[in-house]
Amino acid sequence: MSATDDPALVKRYLSLAIENYERAMYLDLNDYFPSCNLARLYRMRNKKGDDKRATVSAAVTEVACERARRSNSADPWLKPTLLGAAFDAGDVTRLEISPKKSPEMGPPLGIWIAPWPTSSGRSGSSRTRKARRT
Repeated sequence: MSATDDPALVKRYLSLAIENYERAMYLDLNDYFPSCNLARLYRMRNKKGDDKRATVSAAVTEVACERARRSNSADPWLKPTLLGAAFDAGDVTRLEISPKKSPEMGPPLGIWIAPWPTSSGRSGSSRTRKARRT
């Protein structure tokens, strides 16, 4: 039996994740990472008021991302986070990812989101890298 088979355990871990992401978001509102995940977690939990909380944390994500973008952040997760936030909002068209429209946003989408950076600094899993070579 895995942890995901126990609904009470899933609910507990979801609540703990939300509690910790909330704490992280309020510690540094300039950091977009906690707030971008928090919006999705609120929507998963779906308690009364969570939709409003998700909207607020999504707005914090957008403002923090815009701040990072304007400061020419070299963070490799900035653009994927902006893309995820646009999908969450149901409005990918607002990104203006075409280099002709917005050169500071980088190359076209297909090049833009792949390869994903990993904690080791290498892109993708070893299986993915092997598949790319063939």
